[in-house]
Amino acid sequence: MERLAILASIRTIDDLSLWIRGSGLEIVMLLAGGLLTIRSAKWLLAMGERAADERAGDTDQVGPRRHKAITQAMGWLVTAMVSVAVGVLIADRFGLPMATLVPTATVVGVTVGFGAQRLVQDIFSGFFLLAERQLSIGDVVRISAPGTIEGISGTVEEVTLRVTRLRTLKGEVVFIPNGEIRQVTNLSVEWARLVLDVPLRPDEDVDRAITVLRGVCEQIWQDEPWATMLLDPPEVLGVQAINVGVVQVRLVARVRATQQWEAGRELRRRVALGLSDAGMEPVKPIMTPQGIEEP
Repeated sequence: MERLAILASIRTIDDLSLWIRGSGLEIVMLLAGGLLTIRSAKWLLAMGERAADERAGDTDQVGPRRHKAITQAMGWLVTAMVSVAVGVLIADRFGLPMATLVPTATVVGVTVGFGAQRLVQDIFSGFFLLAERQLSIGDVVRISAPGTIEGISGTVEEVTLRVTRLRTLKGEVVFIPNGEIRQVTNLSVEWARLVLDVPLRPDEDVDRAITVLRGVCEQIWQDEPWATMLLDPPEVLGVQAINVGVVQVRLVARVRATQQWEAGRELRRRVALGLSDAGMEPVKPIMTPQGIEEP
């Protein structure tokens, strides 16, 4: 109350000058110290991130993304803690009776706490997302309900303790509260499996088609630009299914994470060209009373 009385008693330029040289100077120092602390903490976190990336090496593609996500979350946490501490100290310099505000702040805190349960849940979920390495910046993920394969897919652009930001294939930015994330399918961890089902006509020579497909697999495995994406030579498993008007032959391959789409497009192109060069016609759609049905 004494400082509040002093602040309220400022009437002249001399009083204001006295307050500025006292509490005012302390407030400026607190602001400068808070900014310096935040900058120093972020600088140390960035140094730690670079050191961790160097230890991970060039072969580890997941580590650097995980380190960046943790650095962003820790930077956000340090900023919030320092800002709250500086705000309390500045309020004290203005002479606000902090001791008498404690009971009121407790009641308000309990009231807000019941309304902020979702926020607390988001923060705890974000902490475990980072601690358990479920996703990192740059990962391609699908977030969906447990037990389902449908959901929101995209590239992780930012992970904080409260929300995760995804960029979809169409360029849309989706913000998902971490407390709403129940199932994460990460398509960018270590390696991915490329599965390609090739449709053939029922009257086609299946053994000849399999021989052509094996030749395509050997060719793409020997080409340097694509061999670096593939971890193993593509393999023809054989006939996967026999349906009305179509016989499906399955090809599989292990590829580096996030490169399954590019390698898959090239493999499909080569399969189409290989079957065409061998004189094998593509499967025609089946005419039904309701219209055209793709086999």
